[in-house]
Amino acid sequence: MGEKRRVQSHSMNRYATGHVADALAQSNTVYCSMNRYATGHVADALAQSNTVYCSMNRYATGHVADALAQSNTVYCSMNRYATGHVADALAQSNTVYCSMNRYATGHVADALAQSNTVYCSMNRYATGHVADALAQSNTVYCSMNRYATGHVADALAQSNTVYCSMNRYATGHVADALAQSNTVYCSMNRYATGHVADALAQSNTVYCSMNRYATGHVADALAQSNTVYCSVNRYATGHVADALAQSNTVYCSMNRYATGHVADALAQSNTVYCSMNRYATEHVADALAQSNTVYCSMNRYATGQVCYRTCG
Repeated sequence: MGEKRRVQSHSMNRYATGHVADALAQSNTVYCSMNRYATGHVADALAQSNTVYCSMNRYATGHVADALAQSNTVYCSMNRYATGHVADALAQSNTVYCSMNRYATGHVADALAQSNTVYCSMNRYATGHVADALAQSNTVYCSMNRYATGHVADALAQSNTVYCSMNRYATGHVADALAQSNTVYCSMNRYATGHVADALAQSNTVYCSMNRYATGHVADALAQSNTVYCSVNRYATGHVADALAQSNTVYCSMNRYATGHVADALAQSNTVYCSMNRYATEHVADALAQSNTVYCSMNRYATGQVCYRTCG
């Protein structure tokens, strides 16, 4: 007659050892609420069990973590700064659902990196491996606060699609991410410079409402863009004007005293629709003269080639 199998149910406190732990090890399923720092056979029992349901406190180490690593599925709400084997368990798990606090580092981040899908609401200034995880993830959903730098930005750059509402003065890799993205939707505040502008330049389509005095790369971005919709405030100079000049179509409501390249832009444009205020001078008039079609209601004191054109 076969030996009748005994079923043991144990509510175990931490540091349980010996046969009590062996009983857990031999059981097919283990339901164990373990306190932190559990060691020895209790942990071995978890490791040998096919399924582990374990709510672990932070800083869990040793075999308890190994048990999580060997388990097929890990459901673990981890506090910040989790390290070591607990993180390794997340790394080896097929799916990771982890709400991470800011500054998470080390293996916890590696776990996110190795996971197929990452859903992570990141606070500002996230760095290091957490960002690497985003970079290696196929899809990144990240609401980034202003001044985000480093790997978080790299993650955006490597992501196939970037949806990023950027605050003013964004710099560095965040801008590079926009540059590498196929489509950029960016409402830029005034004085945007550097890589943010480069991102616009490299983007296929640029929708940019620019405030006055925009200079440098922001203007270059407009110049390199296929279509430019730009309401330029008075005194626009330099590259902003060059952008208008290189654009196929220019719709520009110009304030008085427009000079230099702004006027050249009008001159090189095929069609000019310009309501000009009084005292328009030199290049503005030349622009009208060189334009194929002129629709211009000019106030008094118009000079130069406008007079030659309009007055005969």
